[in-house]
Amino acid sequence: MLRSDFNSDKNFNQLMQQIIVGILNAEYSHEQIRELIRKANGSLVKGEPIDLRTMQIRNNDKSYSLNDYLSAIQKLPQGKLLLAAMKSWGEDNKVQLPDEVVSLIQSVIVKEGKKEVNEDEDFIIIEEKRHISAEEDVYADRNAYLDEDNNDLYELLQKELGPEQVIGDSKSAYAWKFKSGQDNLDNKDVINLFFLGTSTPPLFGIHNVDVAETGHIICQLALQKAKKGEPTLLVKGIATANMGGDFPLSALKNPNIQGVSNSNFESVQKTLTTVKGTGAEKRVSMAMEQYFIPNLFKMITEKPLQHRQELMINLAGHSRGGITTFIAADCINQFIEQMINGKEGVDYDVKTLSQMCGLSQSEIRTAIQNIKDNQQKIKMKLCALDPVEGARSMADWSSPFSGNTPKIKVPIAGLTNQITCSYESMPERLSEACVFFASDERRSGFRPTIPSFSDKTKVVFKRAHGKHGGMTGNFGNDGNAGQFKYKTFGTNKKLQQAMIGIFDETLLAMNEFLSTNKELPCFPRNTLRRIFRQPEYANTKGLLLDVLSNHVQIELLNEKELILNIEKMMHEFPAMNFMFYEALHQDAEAAIENHKKELLSLETEWRQDTNIGTTLDRDAWHQDRKVYVRGKKVKGSVKWHEFDLEEMVPTRLPEVIYHGVRAKGMLLPLNKHNEALLASFYQFKNKIEFLANTSSLSLEEKRAILFGQDFDTFLDLLDNAAEFPENKEGILAMITELMIDLDYQYQLVEPGIAFRFQKVSDKLGLEIESLETRCADIQLESIIKYLLSGGINKLSFEETKTLINHVKELHDRVQYREKVDLSRGRISFDKYDDIALGFSSEQFLIYQRFLAILEDRLELKAELDQYIDGIEAYIESKQTVTGQDTREIEELLGRLKEVREKLNTFSNNMEDDAHAQRTLRTHMQSSLRDYKEKKGFQGYVAKYVKQAPGSVLCIQAVEESILNRKALQEMKREENLHQREILQQDLDTYMETVKQYIESFKWGKPEGSAGELLLALQALKEKSSRKQPSEVAEKMKRVVENYINDNAHKLTPVNRGYLVSYATSYDSCAAKILQAKEELQKKRLEIVKAKLMSPEQSKHKM
Repeated sequence: MLRSDFNSDKNFNQLMQQIIVGILNAEYSHEQIRELIRKANGSLVKGEPIDLRTMQIRNNDKSYSLNDYLSAIQKLPQGKLLLAAMKSWGEDNKVQLPDEVVSLIQSVIVKEGKKEVNEDEDFIIIEEKRHISAEEDVYADRNAYLDEDNNDLYELLQKELGPEQVIGDSKSAYAWKFKSGQDNLDNKDVINLFFLGTSTPPLFGIHNVDVAETGHIICQLALQKAKKGEPTLLVKGIATANMGGDFPLSALKNPNIQGVSNSNFESVQKTLTTVKGTGAEKRVSMAMEQYFIPNLFKMITEKPLQHRQELMINLAGHSRGGITTFIAADCINQFIEQMINGKEGVDYDVKTLSQMCGLSQSEIRTAIQNIKDNQQKIKMKLCALDPVEGARSMADWSSPFSGNTPKIKVPIAGLTNQITCSYESMPERLSEACVFFASDERRSGFRPTIPSFSDKTKVVFKRAHGKHGGMTGNFGNDGNAGQFKYKTFGTNKKLQQAMIGIFDETLLAMNEFLSTNKELPCFPRNTLRRIFRQPEYANTKGLLLDVLSNHVQIELLNEKELILNIEKMMHEFPAMNFMFYEALHQDAEAAIENHKKELLSLETEWRQDTNIGTTLDRDAWHQDRKVYVRGKKVKGSVKWHEFDLEEMVPTRLPEVIYHGVRAKGMLLPLNKHNEALLASFYQFKNKIEFLANTSSLSLEEKRAILFGQDFDTFLDLLDNAAEFPENKEGILAMITELMIDLDYQYQLVEPGIAFRFQKVSDKLGLEIESLETRCADIQLESIIKYLLSGGINKLSFEETKTLINHVKELHDRVQYREKVDLSRGRISFDKYDDIALGFSSEQFLIYQRFLAILEDRLELKAELDQYIDGIEAYIESKQTVTGQDTREIEELLGRLKEVREKLNTFSNNMEDDAHAQRTLRTHMQSSLRDYKEKKGFQGYVAKYVKQAPGSVLCIQAVEESILNRKALQEMKREENLHQREILQQDLDTYMETVKQYIESFKWGKPEGSAGELLLALQALKEKSSRKQPSEVAEKMKRVVENYINDNAHKLTPVNRGYLVSYATSYDSCAAKILQAKEELQKKRLEIVKAKLMSPEQSKHKM
């Protein structure tokens, strides 16, 4: 409804008067005008526009129209600011503007062109207009914003890394402790020690050789942790130059600074240190004496361990820095053990420790006793990025007899003896470890090395694309020719930016792994700027802006202000950052996957980029990478892919199918309750993914873990949030996403997961069936888009099979499935018009055609596989047992293999592929028919005179096997489709069987357990109309199976070929139940076979 009386809204009237006159008379600064516009926007309501067509502005006792004043200020920067805001208000139906004002806005904002607008740094960019359409503008000269990144980092590091934060000796700085996180240690439950790799100085911003625009990943990780308020130490790499404490700041001003050598002597020294890999002992010693030990004792003094849930020590490093984390973990564990088991004055000196920590001797003794009493509270996590020790171990080379056994002696003040560390095996105190491998590194000196881990340590291995330095932000080649100096990269800025997704993926994974309280830090500012500029990160950008719009008026903020506000939001609501991390995971994966062809080319270049002059590495590029495992449990080299690797950039089909509902729909107003709900939601999602990938647990065990106390807590939070109408869309998105995860993607539950959300659904006024339909529609829409965009070309046979089976299940599950003709076992879409919403009829027909072709391709492949496997087994048995001539059937086998091979080499043109499949099927069938006919009289009269030849019998057996496979698949599908009907049939059959058994005893007495079984079945019958069919069917199955097993001694085992089965004795109720069960299955199988054998079904239409 139009609010025509402008004077009734005095607040907006006064603000507009103040803004316009203030701009005309230059009374306010740019920021003051911006603040006034924000206030004016706050007084407007979308859908209830204020009529500005007759508005008059008074100035110096005179009144002028709105158009007059706007014309006067249109060329002023502040005037443009106001015009942009008014344009947004008009588009959002908050105000109704005079026609002349609309024309004025068009002439100023649109016709002046993009270039002039973008030159004004503070120009407001409306959210919907923020997209840059010209691709070259996105990837044009990035120097301006990279310089801004470095300037921002410089200001930040000036506060964080002052002179008093430097650790080192008289010659050089070795480490930097961040100022943030050093106060209020009683509130801190973590200590971070991060180690850079060989020849790696602390580089936080762009560097022409060592890191791209990202800065080094370990530096960024340290800065993120410090900004989050965690005590954090960053240690420079082995074989770096002697450097001052201000090096991190100097490097931001000079991107050519080396940090590895600045004199001939130091260059030689650096080379020796690089080869030997020594220097870890000094870095670990300084980290222990000047950071870890003081922080440990201070934290325990301010808040004893018994009042903490845990005290976690996070270790992370790259390359030899990764090896150093193993050394540091061993050293820390041995230090703690000395505090627990050692004696004062014998093993350690309290006075020295007191001076080192700045605490009294009494406080030190109290802290040591507290460690003894609560040692289980001190734990460690370790994250190693492509840990390498070099061509030889990092042991001390001072003795010619030291060999390559990694023993490193670390002196620590306050301890009587040095600690002899190793990276052969890790202590039990290390609770979790995550090791990243670079899949495309092939240099012999860069073979990863890991220790043996305790059985009590949860170890995860991850694989990332690229070379040794790629995941850290270093995309240069071994010739140090600068970043992206590979042929495939060339000058393709889009490809360069997309491959930075490798860095983003790694940093996200490290942060998630090293977070102890499920609160993730804010993205680095450089990452946020990339999110705003890179089209492939649009999902994350949209999500950030959607959530931020609940907090501030984003249309009145420029890009810099938006980034600052996002940082503030991510800092104040850290539990919500799981949502943004997941979105960026998807976008980074998409960025890499969108350049799959270039990635394959890059992989070849990366792998061939070895020390080509050496004999050792000349042929390494086409070999498997190896990992050296040290320790007592396992020793020697292992092919890296033999580890249980998690793909950093997964290419599995579910990422395509299941993400239609992700992130974008997850909109909840920002408040503490919703923050707790989101945190619970993402913790539950992480548990789902973890259990889905855990092979050691049964399905029942996984379900028991899933639906325990954490799930009940989530449901309670969800129930409370449902009290507020504004949460409805966000809750709906949550439930939908969990249903898709639990049911469709990972299949951790039986169909009907929606009923677990019955209470919340009722409160929101939703029907359970509508939720299941929503899940199906979301995924079908995603599949249609995927196929129409050419995604079919990327699918393997296994992925195609997954897709087809999934589409069938989606069509089966929806509430209007009765409209779909599925009686013949093939996908039919004739009446499924609801799915076509949002697509043209032509697009939907193409989608149907695609699926029909895919389904036929799968079936043809399956039949060929069965024929080939059966014939190969037949040939092998004849050649081995009888030595029979098998040349004729071998020719048939060759023709079938040719057909199968051609099935893999299609044109990717839909109609051509359809024709090719028809041709190949005809060729397969004619080859089989010709072979049978080739047997002539023998084959023709076989069924009248004698048994057919063995090879013909083999083919007939395969044909029967194919029919059985199809029948079993279709029977299972029919059971899923008609669950309630089949459940009723089963219950009625079992109940009638038991009743007849009981009634057969006219004079005698039936076994008592039969009556109990009947009562149990009757109870399930009563529940079947109220409960989810799958739930009742599962209980019925358990009841029947338990009864048969309990009475197995009453069944008579008989030998039936290779199997031992049970004879059906009429003296036993269990035997009758077993017989009824078998007859039900047999009858259903015969019905399905009859359908499959019908003339219509036997034709392969495309």
